[in-house]
Parts: sequence; C-alpha cells; structure tokens
Amino acid sequence: LRTPADERSGISLFDLETDSYVDLTDFGWLPEWTPDGRCLVFQGRLPGEARDPEFPQNEGLLLLDVATGKARDLLASPGATLWFPGVSPDGRWVFFVEATARADIWMLQADLPD
Repeated sequence: LRTPADERSGISLFDLETDSYVDLTDFGWLPEWTPDGRCLVFQGRLPGEARDPEFPQNEGLLLLDVATGKARDLLASPGATLWFPGVSPDGRWVFFVEATARADIWMLQADLPD
C-alpha cells in the first residue's frame, strides 16, 4: 500500500503479478488492512462531501471494500480530525487518534462487512 507523495491523495496497491500499482482510491491516506484482508480503514473524506467552513480540515475514518471499490464513512467527529487508524487482530475494534486542541486515543467497535 502507498499514499502517493505528490499533491493528490489516494491509496494504491502494488500488484506483484503485473509489477505495477493499482489505484484503489483517489482520496484518503493512512490505510490499515482489516485482518481478513477484504477491507481498508483509512483517514479521509468521501469525494463530494462538503467541508465544514468552521473546520475545513476535518477528516473522519472511512472503510473501503477492496473487492467492490466502494468506500463509506465509518466515523466522523465534528471539529476534529481522526488520524492513524488501526484495526485489532480479531477485527472487532478500530483504534484511532482524535485530534482537536489536544490528541486522544479512542477505540470504536468495528462495523465491518460480513
């Protein structure tokens, strides 16, 4: 997995068979695999999602189903940015940092697809 170093954000996967990168999204960063390898939890905002004028840098946690390419909101926190997601080894919990005027570590019961 990589997040391109240029000005655009997005998540790419390196395909060993084709020796090339496959773009999974053109938004988001800091991806973390779920233990079953079917989904990625990452930081970002869905394309077209309105920015809050009071907190334009707000970003939440997103969930990407790698097979379908569909992403959805997992969690948002008005007035905060949710960073550095991690998934517990059993896939039941998502850990993340909520950054406001300070930074707190939180855990959320995962709402992952069956």
